[in-house]
Amino acid sequence: MTKQALPPLNPKPAYYQGVLTFGGGGPASIGGLTRTPDLALSYLLAARYTLEGAIAVGRLSDVVLPVAHLQRHAVEVEVKSITSTARSIAQDRLWWSLLDQDDQAEPPSVKPPSNVHVFDDLLPEAAAALKEIDFDELPKALIDVCQKLTNLETREAEGKPDYTRLKYLSDKRGKEQFPKRYEVPLVEHQNELEALFLDLVYVHGQPEADQNWGTRLVMQGEYVSQPLGYRLYELGRLDE
Repeated sequence: MTKQALPPLNPKPAYYQGVLTFGGGGPASIGGLTRTPDLALSYLLAARYTLEGAIAVGRLSDVVLPVAHLQRHAVEVEVKSITSTARSIAQDRLWWSLLDQDDQAEPPSVKPPSNVHVFDDLLPEAAAALKEIDFDELPKALIDVCQKLTNLETREAEGKPDYTRLKYLSDKRGKEQFPKRYEVPLVEHQNELEALFLDLVYVHGQPEADQNWGTRLVMQGEYVSQPLGYRLYELGRLDE
């Protein structure tokens, strides 16, 4: 098997902000301030590390489903993260308006993303959450990636996507997911996803003129949460 080269991970520190854990060497650990990486990017990095190992020994076919599932799950988690972020911003804005009427108003609850996995359901939910806060539409590159994954998850005979196709060899009825040989462009998918995530990842301290899509979304929240925090402090509702 001919080895396929992957480009190196972007070495710029800004790319790793929120991606890798701070001082991530040593025993595996998670939690706390320094061991809570961005979850979607963590899955994407896991796919890359697995690919690099498989390419090194010329055994890409051994890891098709694990890598494809990691790649797919990274996208699903990212779409749900966008929904959560937009809804949190909407919640803070609503709370601000409620405080104008009652300085003891409690924060409204934030509805979590739906517990579904099919992109045909997830994308409209994310788009609606962004529309509610008058933010940009979902990046076209993200929509295109989701469509490619949906196509890969759809068996011609079924005509509808099954997210478990990239997870198990057989579906819940025991039917083979890939009864015939099927080439999956894992390396191409990884390269495309990493390019996409460079636009979606939040970069701390990025100049406003250079902010990518993900940073601009997060900053929409900062524009509300920081003054909201000051206001709550002035009302005596926050400890010093």
